Amino acid sequence: MLHPVTEPVGTRDRRRGDRRAVVLGLAGIALFGLACYAGALQGPFVFDDLPEIVENPNIRRLGALFGSLEAWRHLPVRVVGYATFAVNHGLGGLAPAGYHAVNVAIHVGCAMLVLVLVRLVFETPRMRSSRIAPQSTAIGFVAGVAFVAHPLQTQGVTYVVQRFASLATLFYLGAAVAFTWWRLGVERGSLSRRGRMGGYALVLCLVVLAMRTKEVAFTAPIVLVLLEVAFFGWPGRSALPRLVLLGATLAVIPLALVRADGPRATLLVDAAAATRVQTDMGRVDYLRTQVAVVGRYLQLLVLPAGQNLDYDFPIVRSLLEPRAVAGAVAIAALLVAAGLSWWAARRRIPPADPALLLVAFGIAWFFVALSVESGFIPIVDVIFEHRAYLPSIGLFMAGAAALGLVVHRFAPSRVALVAVSLGVLVAASESVATVRRNEVWSDPVRLWRDVVAKSPRKARPHHNLGAVLLQRGELGEAREQFMLAIGLDREYTDAWMNLGVLEMRAGRLGLAIEALREASRLDPESAQVRGNLGVALLKSGSPAEAIPHLRLAVSRAPGQSRHLVHLGAALEEVGAVDEAVSSLRRAIQLDPDLPDAHANLGIALYRTGDVDGAIAEFRRAIALDPRHVEAHENLGIALGRLGRRQEAFEMMSTGMRLRAQQASQGTPGVPPGR
Repeated sequence: MLHPVTEPVGTRDRRRGDRRAVVLGLAGIALFGLACYAGALQGPFVFDDLPEIVENPNIRRLGALFGSLEAWRHLPVRVVGYATFAVNHGLGGLAPAGYHAVNVAIHVGCAMLVLVLVRLVFETPRMRSSRIAPQSTAIGFVAGVAFVAHPLQTQGVTYVVQRFASLATLFYLGAAVAFTWWRLGVERGSLSRRGRMGGYALVLCLVVLAMRTKEVAFTAPIVLVLLEVAFFGWPGRSALPRLVLLGATLAVIPLALVRADGPRATLLVDAAAATRVQTDMGRVDYLRTQVAVVGRYLQLLVLPAGQNLDYDFPIVRSLLEPRAVAGAVAIAALLVAAGLSWWAARRRIPPADPALLLVAFGIAWFFVALSVESGFIPIVDVIFEHRAYLPSIGLFMAGAAALGLVVHRFAPSRVALVAVSLGVLVAASESVATVRRNEVWSDPVRLWRDVVAKSPRKARPHHNLGAVLLQRGELGEAREQFMLAIGLDREYTDAWMNLGVLEMRAGRLGLAIEALREASRLDPESAQVRGNLGVALLKSGSPAEAIPHLRLAVSRAPGQSRHLVHLGAALEEVGAVDEAVSSLRRAIQLDPDLPDAHANLGIALYRTGDVDGAIAEFRRAIALDPRHVEAHENLGIALGRLGRRQEAFEMMSTGMRLRAQQASQGTPGVPPGR
């Protein structure tokens, strides 16, 4: 008689308990993440969020992003990140809450994947004999919860545009998890031929998605090879085809950045330009500076005090400078720890544990992932906290493994309980700092006041504080901040431009034109500068002089509807009505919900004799902006021409009332630039 094969007594219960522990661990990470970032959901767009999201026409519909050659040329590597912004825009327009919610979900997803990766690593051939392997879920939870709650991650989460960093990290971690799962399946012989091919295809797909989200993911294939070597052993000849495929993905980013359709000299120039970002800083100077910067990242991971959105970090000219020495010591200490951990684990020197391999791997992850932005590729801003987002995961994994080994040494029967308790305590203390940091991010004026206090000798924080004060109508203090920025950097184009915008808003058109001409001298090709100068000249009664500036603005930024609106207004004033109508219709095609475009088109149509068309455009402008003064007044004029006197009187009266209200409150002007 044949008897069914049964599992050993207690195996099923252990598996259920293990699954329950995983679910509880993932839920705990999610709760900490939501608790830390619930207050950030209503935060505003700040800094680079404005040009990359608010003012970016390429994200207004998904089809434009993938169908426009210009869109692909704009940071082509990051098209996946831009696609998610386009989806956000399609679902909720420019309401920041939806963008923040996606960022928080991505961050929580990254932390969950940290737990899963640690668990899978402990199932690999070299790790399953570890004394703390049975507590792998607890170790993974500690790494994940410390990562999700740490305040250093706020810039990668709360700063909306840095979804590039967090989303690339999600795909990067996903590739590591998929690769480890796939290798375990191959090792155990549990995957069919189709499963092996599909699993590896998933790994490659995730790597490419990471690379098309942000350039930092260039290191993903390197980390996967390190993972193979550390936990599965040196790959043999049979692994050569898959390693070649993995290595081929290293070409994804260079091919996206460098044109392949020009002569060899052009390719070399493009390659040189692609390996530096908005700076002519020497590569050695940048690398020396990064020694100090990495030291600062490590300090923030241990003691997250003095966080800053915009550091005033000087270039390091000698490795003997104190901050460079401190950074070099910290880097050397980590490298020595990684080397000793690897050596001890591989030689099985008692009481060494295979878990030391995870310590070494985590430290290697940190330095490899950091190498793109802290290596030989100079970037104009030498330090930003979000650059530590992906690399820090390695240190959290290494720290959790080291904690598990220490706890096992002193309380071998309570590793999970003690490790989880310590992890929760650390995460709770981190959460307090993260919530407070998010409070700073909740208001742009508070954020930039914080930056100005920490970087008082840097021009950009003063300018950006002035820009948000200008948006709020606090013209006096905004002017002071612009003047401080110009005093620190006389060639700060944006400060001159926004000073001009401020003077225009205050009605001082002569001073506005003077400041905007200086901005135009500094950057004659800037669409934003020339557009604002054109508006100032238009308001001062010089439409003919404004037109060349507005034409250049349109040619430099064809997707910006406001330049077309102002050009249409200027053309209408000089009598080029047909061209004005064409310009305004193009603006409406780009942005159908722009009240000024409809109001100005109404004026132009009225001049052509199309009164009914003009009335329709004025009504559309009022529907979009019920407080649009000129639309009410001009609608009244058009209705009066048709003899509809009662309606005309009501519109004119409403326009006069709104004009009086705006005169007492201060009239909004041209939106400031960054």
